[in-house]
Amino acid sequence: MRVMNFQLRLGHSEQVNHNHRNVLDAEVEQARAVTRQLTRRHYSSVLELGCSPVTAAADLARRADRFLALDDDPRNVEAARARLICRPQARVRHASVPRNWPRRAFDLIVISEMIARLNRFELRALARRCAETLSDCGELILFCDLEDSRSTVQRIAAAEEFRREFGRLRQLEITRHAHARSALHLTILARGQIVPRAQFETREGA
Repeated sequence: MRVMNFQLRLGHSEQVNHNHRNVLDAEVEQARAVTRQLTRRHYSSVLELGCSPVTAAADLARRADRFLALDDDPRNVEAARARLICRPQARVRHASVPRNWPRRAFDLIVISEMIARLNRFELRALARRCAETLSDCGELILFCDLEDSRSTVQRIAAAEEFRREFGRLRQLEITRHAHARSALHLTILARGQIVPRAQFETREGA
């Protein structure tokens, strides 16, 4: 009986390890999908919002002169710092966005799973911060994994709210990318400068 129990435990362990490897492989493929769709080989300054396991931080940092990642989960921050330990140009900070926003312009902003954790007012504030911070002809990537997600509708609604608010402030071009797995992956190219506040308020009152 003990031998049988040992074999069952061993078999279960092997199955768990196999499933874990499959999840890691899927995450790596999603990260590669993000970097494959970038429009440039090199960026001056990159901001990543959300250091979830599904991240392309290492590849993004390799393409950047300066790379900054922000997350409000200390565990994600520590994991990201470990992944980026060999990238001296990379910084990872524990911060809540959009409240704690860096004082710097970026020509690439990547937003991942964290967008689903924001309420409507925070999403609008985030869109405004991104519109103000993104350089002329800057690029914004919005990526959410929808595979087996209980909050799929919430994530899609959050992305739409963000896009709508961002479009009020900057001219934009949007490309949606298809994936083998279920994912929401948008590239938003911002054209021109941010709409002046007075003009923005006129639009709101129209």
